[in-house]
Amino acid sequence: MIKFVILRIEKTMRSHKGILNQIKEELKDWTNIFKQKDFWLWYLVYTIFGLFLVLIYLLFKDNPAYFWLNVDKTYFWTFLTQSYYHNEAGHFLGNIKSYFILMTVNYLVFYKEKLQRIFRKLFLGFILIVPLLSGILTYIFILGDLLKTQNGASDIVAAFLGLSVISVLILTRMNNRKKGSIFMIIYSVLLLITLVFQSKFGSLFALMFFVPLYLLILISFLQTKKWANTCIAIIFLGLLTYYTLGGYSLELIPETNVFSHVIGVSYGLLAGYYLVVLKKGKNL
Repeated sequence: MIKFVILRIEKTMRSHKGILNQIKEELKDWTNIFKQKDFWLWYLVYTIFGLFLVLIYLLFKDNPAYFWLNVDKTYFWTFLTQSYYHNEAGHFLGNIKSYFILMTVNYLVFYKEKLQRIFRKLFLGFILIVPLLSGILTYIFILGDLLKTQNGASDIVAAFLGLSVISVLILTRMNNRKKGSIFMIIYSVLLLITLVFQSKFGSLFALMFFVPLYLLILISFLQTKKWANTCIAIIFLGLLTYYTLGGYSLELIPETNVFSHVIGVSYGLLAGYYLVVLKKGKNL
């Protein structure tokens, strides 16, 4: 009996030591990222865009005519520039903070997994295609008597939020074509259903955005028993959940420009799925 207890204790200690070593090695890989020159070079590029938004706000916050999308007087270029312009300090500060947080955490994940080129393609789509889609679709379906103007980088920020789902797939090693596609089909159906009923249940869409991701982390852990990856995935998703539910609306409300949030999330989700899961994931 005593021998059995001693053996169990030794086995438990070896198991815990193995887990700690696993976490230590994984953290070492993450900290090594900050020693790479190309990481900082491209991070500077992404930072410059954020500083561009700051400059636009400081120089033109009181002169919106040639930047925001206005249903009464529309210039063709404002379908793009509406996402770069902010006319309110609170709106601007919220978006610029969100941009740097979501851009940074997603870039870290993509860089660690050597997906930098894909991230660059996604970034260009986020700052060029997303504003155009948001501007055109908002002009057609939303602007009118209740909402006459549209401005702000919320659509770009939302695209990075949508990309965060793909980052969770990467962290949980579920980004191969088969597993990733099965998850995305189920996930997309859930989101579409909740969008239909969100007017009755308020923040149901925001809730369903995150719950399946936590289940995905649990399933991945049960399959792989990789403590380090699981801990990092939980921290990554936990920060996003806290930040998002703390003040970033995902609800589709026709009377506001939150419509652009849904456009951004959808683009980030689908573009990330195509490039990371369908194209890159076929070799995993």
